[in-house]
Amino acid sequence: MQNQIFNLNEFSARIPEGCYYDAQVSYIKASEGNLKAFAGCSAYFNFYSIVFVEKGCLCFQANGTQVVLEAGDLFFVTPYQLVVFPERLEEMRAALILVEAHYYNTVRRVDDEIPKSIVETFRVLSLGESQRQEFVTWHHQIRHAMMKHHLYQSSMMRHLIHFGQLFLSEMMTGSRLKPHDRGHKENIFRIFIHLAYRYFKEEHQVQFYADRMNITPVYLTRAVKEVSGNTVLAYLQSMLYNEACVQLSSTSKTIGEISEDLNFSDQSAFSNFFKLRAGMSPVAYRGR
Repeated sequence: MQNQIFNLNEFSARIPEGCYYDAQVSYIKASEGNLKAFAGCSAYFNFYSIVFVEKGCLCFQANGTQVVLEAGDLFFVTPYQLVVFPERLEEMRAALILVEAHYYNTVRRVDDEIPKSIVETFRVLSLGESQRQEFVTWHHQIRHAMMKHHLYQSSMMRHLIHFGQLFLSEMMTGSRLKPHDRGHKENIFRIFIHLAYRYFKEEHQVQFYADRMNITPVYLTRAVKEVSGNTVLAYLQSMLYNEACVQLSSTSKTIGEISEDLNFSDQSAFSNFFKLRAGMSPVAYRGR
């Protein structure tokens, strides 16, 4: 298995468990056990890879450079880099998000503020606590979207991948978003996405996000629409729906508790919202 070239489906198909994938995106709950098919393997992968180590240590070579990832480290690698795995994998646990190259680049084109090439080959980043929490929230949303088929699956995945690109871009360039800078609609869109992922559970109205950026709701709505082709409410509702699906499928919370957690006025309002998106009630979704 020397110097093979793996596409996304070929790589994902070799993972015996903990892998969810389609033609564009793969989510893998990796361990030394389900990566053992790659022990001693030297290969090129023609997709973008985002690796977050949750526990233990992951060691390998990338383009001849020894890479050691410890818990809390994030590894980002572009397509067609030579990766060599050791003969024996150490005990570890990691989340792998793999994205087909053409799809990744297509999603990225929605935002001209993101550098065309954040990194030429690969980059290792050590995340702080708040960055780690933000990334974990994102990869949990990716995992759930891969596990369940949603009515708006395609749109949901594009939004999630785009948010990941924003996160990586900010981490790698070292730039911080400045809410008072209103000179570019693209920057306003980026700020909105960051705010939305932080507050979407509590705040469902355009006014809140406009106030945080010191702009009018009309201007925010127009900027988001012009940059992304989607509305502010569409983004917020997509995030709410995805979180509702996560809680319905992976927690024992009652429908009322989920409604309260997502700040709906009452359980009926939440149920109506969910049924409109999913085509079924929350109870039916949980029981299927």
